[in-house]
Amino acid sequence: MSSQPYRLYYDRMTSAFVPHVMLEEMGVDYELVHIDTGVDAHETEEFRAINPNMLIPTLGLPDGRTFGENGAQLVMLGDLHPESGMVPRIGDEDRPAFLQWLFAIATTGHTTIRRYSYPEEYSTRYDAQDSVSEAAYRQLTRFYSVLDGVISGEPWFLPRGFGPLDIYTILILIPFEGDALADILDTRPSLARLHAATHARPTVERLWNFYFGADA
Repeated sequence: MSSQPYRLYYDRMTSAFVPHVMLEEMGVDYELVHIDTGVDAHETEEFRAINPNMLIPTLGLPDGRTFGENGAQLVMLGDLHPESGMVPRIGDEDRPAFLQWLFAIATTGHTTIRRYSYPEEYSTRYDAQDSVSEAAYRQLTRFYSVLDGVISGEPWFLPRGFGPLDIYTILILIPFEGDALADILDTRPSLARLHAATHARPTVERLWNFYFGADA
């Protein structure tokens, strides 16, 4: 591969947090490209050429190819850098579980927090938005319980140790804080341990504050 660095097209308050932590933890060279979604910079023709889906985050590979979707980015980074040990290799015993729960988090967890947080995007009727959020909340709490039952690394998601599933799992808890978060974690001990251990990592906490802190 080329010696050019990875390029992470990001904005704060987005899930670019997930591949950003991965890049930092793997210790690979990368550069950040800020795309200001507040002024719809992700909807320009210039950015459409980089990611036709016009979504953040987008990851640029050292050879110049670019692509989106958190799950795909995490798998690609791990496969390109197997020495990091963060993603099970093809043939590893825990590869199937890794892929199953990575894509469950992406398709069930991540999409449902959007329905919960932005119900106006999922209904054309203003009077239906509360119902959209309520249904999303029920689906999220059920999914959190499912995750609590399959976390097997104590405290990490997989026994191999800290990895992408841990990073992505704390992201899908982001709609909740304070008492609301405590209510979710109090009855899900494995999820609570994963949440605490992941946030205790210096890289995670630094980037969490960068993306979601008071100044984000």
